[in-house]
Parts: sequence; structure tokens; C-alpha cells
Amino acid sequence: MIPIVTISGIPSFVLMIFVICRIYSSYRKAKSKTLGYFLKLFISFAIGGLIFLPNGTFIKDPEIINLIFNIYPFFFFLGTAYNVALTFEIIGRQTMKKAFFAAIVVYGLIVCIVPAMEWQPALMRISEPFVFWEDTRGPLINNLTGIGILLPLLWIIVFYLYNGLKSDDKYIQKKSLLMVGSFLSFLIGIITDYVFGADSNIFYISLYTSFWYIAAIILLFLVVEYKKEKTFLREETITNV
Repeated sequence: MIPIVTISGIPSFVLMIFVICRIYSSYRKAKSKTLGYFLKLFISFAIGGLIFLPNGTFIKDPEIINLIFNIYPFFFFLGTAYNVALTFEIIGRQTMKKAFFAAIVVYGLIVCIVPAMEWQPALMRISEPFVFWEDTRGPLINNLTGIGILLPLLWIIVFYLYNGLKSDDKYIQKKSLLMVGSFLSFLIGIITDYVFGADSNIFYISLYTSFWYIAAIILLFLVVEYKKEKTFLREETITNV
């Protein structure tokens, strides 16, 4: 049987590793705060993917699979927290940056650790030739997980859309819209994952979700690669003037 959800996640994971290598190379040269945040974001997402990928391929134990289902979303909370922190870094709100980063991380820990403590086996569904492993978190934790990622993503989207549209600088406009497109793609992927992920037609749902995650990673990579002397961060902009 083919663990289709795991297999469909491999392309986005490989792409993330490539992006991490590219960002790290640029970060070593520029030591940019912006690149540092993006590097932490991608590393967090990649760790989540690395934890998730063995499900149904190398790991067959239903209890371990369910434990992985409960743990790996935390690293998406962590990556999202770094991106929210970047938005407050841009506007120079250090206290709010620390407060929201801590709030998202603590929230992510709670919704991931609580269901993991129950130590229940994952549910297995078969739609030949595919096998689909389903967590036992239940609707409440799934909804709390979805909301906990959804709200920060909405803030990020609104932030870059607003700042991009109000700017007269074409470079900032384009870069902001790429950010908006990236996190809209993440948002669509997450909605598909959590709302439609348990649909009986798991093959197409898995491919559809994977497509949006790959699109999000590519767009975010373009944000990093689209360079100009002027940057979003105040202190870097002042230094370049």
C-alpha cells in the first residue's frame, strides 16, 4: 500500500532543503536580519516535514505515527511565529515582536503536547492502492490547531498587502505582493489539509495540497532572491542610505 500523504509531501520537502541552502549562502554574506528570519522560518518548516515524512514509509507503528501527527505541527507554529516576529521587526515594535512570538510558540506547544499525552494509535483508512493514516486529535484540537495557524497567517497577509499597496516604491510593492501570494498559498494548503484532508478521495486532495505548499515555497523563495539595496528593515535601510 502507498502512503500517499507522505509521498506527496516529498517534493515540497526537497524544495525546502534547496531553499534553505540558498538562503544560508546569502545570509553568510549579507548577515541580513530579514534573511535570518526567513532562514529560521524554512528550517522550522523543514524540521516539521522531516518528522512527518517517515509516517507509513519507515514507521509503521500506529502509536508512533499518531505521536508524529501530534508533534510535527508545532514546527509550523514555530515557523509562523518567526514570520510574525519579522512583521513587528519591520515596524520597530520589539515588545510586540517578543510577545506575539512567545504567544504563538506556547499556543503551539499546548495544542501539540496535550493530544500527544493520550498515546493512542492512529486510524488507518485504505483506498486501494493508497493507505491514509488519520490522527486521533479530534475536532476540537484540529480546530484549535487550524485557528492557531490561520490567524497569524491572516495578519501576515494583511500586513504585507497593506504596506505594499501604500508604498510608492515598485520594489517594495512587488516584494510585498510576492509575500502575500506565498502566504495565501500556505493558507489554501492548510485549509485543504485540515478541512478536506479526510475526504475519501485522498489521492487528489493530497496532490492538491502539495501543489499549494510548493507554490508557497517557490513564491517565498522569489521574495528572498529578488534583491535590491533597499530593504524592508529600518536599520538596514538607514545603513544603506
